[in-house]
Amino acid sequence: MRHVKCGEERPICIRCISLGASCNYAGFPKKVALPPKLHVLAPRPRTQEIPSTFEIEIDEGYQYFELFRDKTSFQILSHTSDIQSLRLILLQAGILESSIRHVIAALGALEKASETTPDPIKVRRNDYLGEPKRHYQNAIKLYSHAISQMQSAVSNGTQDYRTTLLTCLVNQCFEAWTGNQDLALQQMQTGIKLIQQWKVDARNPPRASSPIVTAVEADLVRAFDRLAIQVVCFTAPAARSPVCNVSLSRDGREILYHIPRNFTSLQEAGIYQSSVMRYGMHLITTLLSKPEPVPSGRIYPFNCNAEITEEVLAELNTLIAHIKQWCAAFHVLSQSKLANGSENMTIAATLKIHVNTVHLCLIGLLAADEIVYDSYHEELSEMVDLAEMIIKARSNESSRGHFAFDLGVIYPLQLPAQKCRDSRIRKRAVALLSENPRREGVWDSVFVGKMMEWAVDVEEEFMENGYIPAWARIRGVAQSADMQRRRATLVCQQRISEDSGDLIIRQKDICW
Repeated sequence: MRHVKCGEERPICIRCISLGASCNYAGFPKKVALPPKLHVLAPRPRTQEIPSTFEIEIDEGYQYFELFRDKTSFQILSHTSDIQSLRLILLQAGILESSIRHVIAALGALEKASETTPDPIKVRRNDYLGEPKRHYQNAIKLYSHAISQMQSAVSNGTQDYRTTLLTCLVNQCFEAWTGNQDLALQQMQTGIKLIQQWKVDARNPPRASSPIVTAVEADLVRAFDRLAIQVVCFTAPAARSPVCNVSLSRDGREILYHIPRNFTSLQEAGIYQSSVMRYGMHLITTLLSKPEPVPSGRIYPFNCNAEITEEVLAELNTLIAHIKQWCAAFHVLSQSKLANGSENMTIAATLKIHVNTVHLCLIGLLAADEIVYDSYHEELSEMVDLAEMIIKARSNESSRGHFAFDLGVIYPLQLPAQKCRDSRIRKRAVALLSENPRREGVWDSVFVGKMMEWAVDVEEEFMENGYIPAWARIRGVAQSADMQRRRATLVCQQRISEDSGDLIIRQKDICW
């Protein structure tokens, strides 16, 4: 068993928090029980040059891999506080593993197709022409070759947990980038299952005939913890693996009781933020029963019409208290990082906007109706300001891209666009979504902008003197979308009138 040097922060050191370990700091007598320890691999040499033995199926594969190394890898990980470590993990795996190498090259080919297309995020897969079409077809060839290699490795039982996790990560990036939402979600769920199984096997090593159990970086584990949030947002409960709920509800919850007075780094803040996000989404999507949305299980923002039990209410209030602690601990650090010119400004703003989103979702769950959000216009406006700051910073970066594997601004902007009835604020949110085409995981900004634009129209049809009455406010929009063909059916429920509790179904087909 490897030992990790204690960082000696009280009451629990940052290294142990990061690794999910039990902190045995001698200066603090009481041991804190945390989730199973995640062993960190000893760093491999940071390979800067691609070796001469490096082989990729097609002639341009080498150039595509370099493009991923120099540009695409920074784009797809742009919202994570552990960007450098995850980037190195992927690149090192790409050099060592042929299948991962080919997916990385395929992602580079998608980037090349985007670079040579005027408006890539709005191009359907069959609409590429000329040079962009060649790069897109090369991406498909490279990805198909990688899938064949992966299937062979799995059937031979020669692939360990770490390699399989990295395979799931790059595969879901490719599927989400190309609009295969369902396949991307499947890859996410596969990875989450592997994380849970790895934790079991790490405690109880399997027989020699079982797949090799390797150390798995804590950063890689946290990446899939964040992906679990996307799974619960976009997958109907019946189609969702139970381990997704386990990943969100159990892992890391205990560390929220040890939030320090002040965070000293974005990495430290990000570790606690990840636990806030996962536990918050668990409460939102699993502890609270809610009617099945029509026509599908993909609905956001979340609402609950069911009675909240005392037990659930206590958990909600406890998490809200933790969120307030996190915000207080982040205040000084965020002030310095959000200042103009800070190279970590985007990461700091992303951490803050995500915590604010979960907080306001939880507030809504405790409310009887949508009127509650009228008291949070200042917070909703701040979220739009933060999102605009992130978008502007990203537009000025040389590595600007159109895809990220993780949550960014789309998920948070949908909340003020849907829940804020101040027309000025919500229309700013809609405009930021529609006018800045981007995909973040399975979220598509243009689609979400169109969806929220319709929601605004449905409510403002009954606006009186700039005010939308409570009865006319809708709780959420359900959608059934084909991301590749860029079309969807939107559905919501709305009361008939102030004097009636009866609901009518509002529906619209859109394309983008």
